[in-house]
Amino acid sequence: MLQGKWRTTAVIFIILLGSCADHACAKCVAVRNFMPRSIGRRLQRSKSLSIERRLTNIKVNADSNLKDPKRKFFLNAPAVFKPFIGEGYRTTLMTELQKGRMWGFEQSQELGALAVNIRSTVVKLSSGDLWVHAPLFPTEEYVEMLTSLESPIKHIVLPTYALEHKLPIGGFVKKITERTGIKPKVWAVGHTWSFPIDLPLSWLGIPIDGIIGESEIPWESEIEFEILKIDDVGNPFVEAVFFDKKSKSLVLTDLVYSIPTDPPEVISPSLLLEVAPDDPNKPLPDSPKTRKQAWAKMALLIAFFIPARQRIVDGGKAEWAPGYMESFQAISGGLLVSPILRKLVFEKASPVVKEWVEKVTRWPFECIIPAHYAAPVKSSPGQFRKAFAFAIPGEEARVLPKEDMRTLDDLGEIIKAVGSSDGSDVVYGKLFDKFFKNLFVEKRGWEKERDDSR
Repeated sequence: MLQGKWRTTAVIFIILLGSCADHACAKCVAVRNFMPRSIGRRLQRSKSLSIERRLTNIKVNADSNLKDPKRKFFLNAPAVFKPFIGEGYRTTLMTELQKGRMWGFEQSQELGALAVNIRSTVVKLSSGDLWVHAPLFPTEEYVEMLTSLESPIKHIVLPTYALEHKLPIGGFVKKITERTGIKPKVWAVGHTWSFPIDLPLSWLGIPIDGIIGESEIPWESEIEFEILKIDDVGNPFVEAVFFDKKSKSLVLTDLVYSIPTDPPEVISPSLLLEVAPDDPNKPLPDSPKTRKQAWAKMALLIAFFIPARQRIVDGGKAEWAPGYMESFQAISGGLLVSPILRKLVFEKASPVVKEWVEKVTRWPFECIIPAHYAAPVKSSPGQFRKAFAFAIPGEEARVLPKEDMRTLDDLGEIIKAVGSSDGSDVVYGKLFDKFFKNLFVEKRGWEKERDDSR
């Protein structure tokens, strides 16, 4: 039977299977590992994720020194991003977000031919100790940047279940302890889980000193928090957001973000040049325009799974039709809730989301620092509330490109059908056959054709 525990995520994974390897990885970062333990058995049967931005003097070239030992890290559990497991390399960029008190550290999370930046935010508490939100993989370069702040790293925060924010922590704690002689305390949200293997945090080498929302938190007088937990999506969606009182900043991971028009500095130029051409057989010269075009495509793929004007052609390459830049303009700039989370998770839990938004908007924050895309993003509580207007009755939600939303709209309808069905395995096979084949195998034209018989 299609149990409610995993019905939402089973259909999502069909999409990941159907894409070419490069683009499937990009979708995994958006899905955020929404996969249950039993999915492997089902898939086998079917055969088939004013504060002013001040840059420090540290500059990076994301393509240089690719094998620089200072940029090496080790991934100790399987993941959907490079290097998937084992040894990898990442460049780190350090940005001063508030002079002498708050910093951002960015690396590039590569997923096949695509990439997205991933950020850790560090705050200096009144005690002089450092509070590290969602640390990155502990390359020597990153650790040197942190220790150059000349303040003890005392607190590490695991704010969500998402694998890319979880896996770095064990190695980070070990390296900081070895470097400084001080073992930081780790504060985690409850109800975390993992995919493809749901391992306990201790098995990932993550020592937990307290659970956010349950334990006594020593920094709570300076940095407050609210937790969004949604249970009706298989394994729970959970993320804590934090309000730093002194800077009036909201620090979060994946709940909301702002996509810049230019690619982040840590994104590899060679990857941008690979993704940029509309015709994969006609490479484009390196230029600011070419890089912006590639970045638009990366953002659309992560936002919508399969944008309306992109299709896979022979050889597994992507071909694009005119009009995708207009779609990119519709999602870039301003606050955006991930269309995938919005459609498949948040809309079905609108009362829970609304209650959480009401709590968050009581804080007088002036900017938001997400773990991806641009930061800091100037924002008022009212603007934050507007980003979640789709969950608040009577408020006008941000309009997303209709053609690009077709895949998610169809998927949402299928999930509802699965949830109301009692003949599960038969229904699952039909859904797989209709959705998978129509979307990937038999897809014609630039935009997906609806199957009226569905």
